[in-house]
Amino acid sequence: MTEPLYELAFYGRLVDGVSLETAKKNVVTLFKASPAQVDKMFAGGRVVIRNKLDKATADKYIAVMRKNGLVCEADVMGQ
Repeated sequence: MTEPLYELAFYGRLVDGVSLETAKKNVVTLFKASPAQVDKMFAGGRVVIRNKLDKATADKYIAVMRKNGLVCEADVMGQ
């Protein structure tokens, strides 16, 4: 049986002590995204940042996102 693939999902939660403004600035820098794209990401609901990841890669992304102030989760694709 093959290993499941994961999506890196963001639900709008921030690391404790990180302001929304700081998190948004970090995302702009990290993804080279426009402020408008980042505003959509923080508008609420679930946002998939990356998909088709193995568990180890998803965990690495989670760590990077946490360092930048965002709490992300690795959700199994298709569930």
